[in-house]
Amino acid sequence: MRLDEILKESVTFGVARLENRDGQKVYSDPFVKKEMEKCWVCKGTGQETYGGYEDADGKHHPESKHTCGMCHGKGENEEWRTSYNELNVANGNAMEIQRMLGIDPDYSGAIKHDDLPAFRRHLIKLKNSDISGHTQEPNTEVGKMRAYKDDSGQSRIGKGATMHDAGRSHAQVERYIDSLLSLMDFAQKN
Repeated sequence: MRLDEILKESVTFGVARLENRDGQKVYSDPFVKKEMEKCWVCKGTGQETYGGYEDADGKHHPESKHTCGMCHGKGENEEWRTSYNELNVANGNAMEIQRMLGIDPDYSGAIKHDDLPAFRRHLIKLKNSDISGHTQEPNTEVGKMRAYKDDSGQSRIGKGATMHDAGRSHAQVERYIDSLLSLMDFAQKN
């Protein structure tokens, strides 16, 4: 398995405006625009490669190429890009960032413009204090041995998934604080 085939789950911290559209209040990002970019799946080749490996049972899976399902062979896609630096972090780190801000963790939410100065002061205070309580050591959790049936119905014994948590270093927490301060500065100015 290639690193770019791993499930990617994350939360993005950005800037938005609350607008009224057809009587509905919605958040939008007025600083975003569409740009053509090299396809992240095929790396701009227009072709996806499958196989080319040997599985745990010793079975060889030959390599084959197919038209990229993301860009449909064009090698590039239209992507939404902002004119400011968003902060995109793993779900666990997003929850900790919200705890750092004194917010109940959730996968979505908003800080109102009027509240930005108070949150900014809180982040500056946090930056100048001991942030070790927001760090986390890396760890690996190995799946337990279990009995299961494979895709063909054959009984097997094997381990479950191994979960790797990269942790959260002191420098990483400092970087999150700096990124949030930059986002808040941009939001206040714009």
